[in-house]
This record gives sequence, structure tokens and C-alpha cells, in this order.
Amino acid sequence: MEKKILPAIVLILIAGAIAYWKLSNPIMDKPVAPDTYIVWSATRETTDRSVDDTPGADVLYTCDAFAYRYAIGAEEMLQLDRITAEASGCDYPYSFVPATELVYTYSDYRLNLNGKKFAWEDPGKLGVEGYGTGELHVYSEYMMPDNDTIVTLVPREGESTQFTIQNENYISRPYYLSPIAVSDDGTQIYFGEFTEASGSLRFGIHVHVYNVAVGSMTRIAYGNDLLVSDFVFDTAGKRMLVISGTRQVNEEAPGWDEVIGPSQLHLVDLVTGKGKILGVETTDEAILTSPRFSPVNADTFSAESNGVTHMITVDADGLITDGNDITGRIVDWTDDILVLAGPSRYMIFDPTGKIFLGATNWADFDLTDGSFGFQYLGSATISE
Repeated sequence: MEKKILPAIVLILIAGAIAYWKLSNPIMDKPVAPDTYIVWSATRETTDRSVDDTPGADVLYTCDAFAYRYAIGAEEMLQLDRITAEASGCDYPYSFVPATELVYTYSDYRLNLNGKKFAWEDPGKLGVEGYGTGELHVYSEYMMPDNDTIVTLVPREGESTQFTIQNENYISRPYYLSPIAVSDDGTQIYFGEFTEASGSLRFGIHVHVYNVAVGSMTRIAYGNDLLVSDFVFDTAGKRMLVISGTRQVNEEAPGWDEVIGPSQLHLVDLVTGKGKILGVETTDEAILTSPRFSPVNADTFSAESNGVTHMITVDADGLITDGNDITGRIVDWTDDILVLAGPSRYMIFDPTGKIFLGATNWADFDLTDGSFGFQYLGSATISE
């Protein structure tokens, strides 16, 4: 049986028409809690003056930053905060932690989603590299002279433990192993191969799975010959989505080759080590990017190319049973909503991507001069 393929260019022309129809015909009975919000920020920089009259001197900017929430059910936007400062460069000063329902600033306060301010202190960092949620957190440090990786395990309950990975037993120099993810139940730690000189993840991906109970390390065999450009973990389901492509040699900068299309999407089982190709690929040099797992359907995935998000649902063999293309890139995907960033707004759908719920209104901003930058911060459901 041949696999059903969705080329990256399919439906691009009609996706815009579909999106326009949806934006023009809002769904009145919205399948989302009335107290569900998305949080985002806008930052603008205006050249103010030079620090002094010396040629090449630093330039100071007036930085305006705004934090907003958008109520999906009520279709209402509220400005939570504004920061104005003079600096040599304007960064996004806000971050959002949905679990706490708090917006953090680079200043000395934080905000709740009603705009109330609270003082706070940065708790600092617990380790050199930290990964994990729920049952186990993992911290590590590479000791270059000994070619060892020191790993510290911090369980949710019980005492912390530490062990040493002798990298020469698993990989040759100049590479070493370092954790890149932890399964939600704390039974598996996923290690990637890093370059000793730069400390960056090795081009492509070679994943090693550490069994916490047994204390053993296993290298995933699937896809070692693939040229990988992107990947993401499903730490709850112990799976991995991988995007592979074709190498394009960079003659002007040897050693800095790029990955181009045609590209494919692969699903890897991190328990069995087996993998399969899913039925979405590009047919030209456009590369797939941003692989994602659906939070509501274990058999639904997404990837992006040319400004379009491709959503597919597959059967046990990786054959497509349902597909949907939406113009925009995913910035949030939860049990309740799917949020995509378009050219001038955030568009909100139900988790399947088939029911349009609303969009932010950026009419208050002059987008013609390109001075504003926008950053999606997250979503949460709260009680007023």
C-alpha cells in the first residue's frame, strides 16, 4: 500500500481563502473556557541620541514594551503593563509561567493576569544544565580534562544521587554526552552528542537513552544515517519527532553545510528504538521545520514550511488518515487551544485546528514602519 503524501505546497493557495472565511465568520459557540487567555507582548525601539559625538559611539534607544492578555471567550484585549526605558538595545522584557499565572519582568516586579504587581526575587539556577519536569530533574557538567560528564539526579521525593559518564565508552572525542530531555515519569534520560570545542549539539542528532532503574545507556539505532535538521521530544509518551533533509555544501564556509529539502518527518519510539516515516514531506528545497506533537491526540503531529503549518493524523503504519494546512506558524498548542502567529495577528483555534476561536487585534499599533516586535508569551485559564 502506497503512503498518502501531503506535499508542502498543497493547499497553500486555498489555505489563505479558508483562513479569511474563518476570520469573517466567527464561531459563536466557542469550545473554550470563558476564562482562557493568551498573553503576548509588543516592543518598540526609537533611536534617541548618541552617547557622545565620537564617530561610531553607541546609540541609545527609547524602548517601549507592553504586556497584553487577550480573553478568547469575550474577545477582549487588556494592557497589563508598560515599560519605558533608555538602553543601548531593546530586548523583550517579559516572560510568562502558565503554572503560576504570573508574567515576569526584567525589573523588580511580576504581574498577575489582572495587571496586579508583586515584588519578586530571582531564585537563581540549580545547576550547569537542568532538564526534567515532574518526577526527576537532571543536572550535568562536562569535565574536559577527564572526558567525563558528571550527572546529578534530583527526584521529586528522596535524596539526590550522582554518577559519572565516561564518554570514551560511548563516543569518541571531540564529542561528549550531555542530557537534553527527561521522560515525565523519570525513568529515562535522553542524552545528545555535543562538540567539545563549542559545547553545541552535534550537527544532526544521535540520541542515547539512559535507563535510570538499571543504570544502562543505549544508543537509538534508527536514523543514524539521516541528516537531521530539527527534532522534538514527547517526554510523556517517550517518543521523538525528527525532520531529515538533504545536505547542501557551503563552499564559501567549509564545515558549515546547510540542510535543505526535500525533507521528511520521522517518528521514533524511544522505548523500542524503532522509527517510521510519516506522510508529510516537501517536494522542493523548502525544509520542514518546527515538528510538534498534538497534546490531545497521540497520532496527530505538525510541521511547518513556507509559512504554512501542516497538521496530519496517521494510523499505526504512519499513513495519513486526516490532514489540514493552516497559514501561520504554531506558537502554542495545549489541551484547550491552538495558537498560530500570522503576518499581523495571533489566530486562535481549538486543538484540532479546525474550529476558529478568535484573533488578537493589533489595530492599535502602526505596523507600517516595522518598529514594533511581537512576542507570544503563553496561555492560561484563570478565575477572575
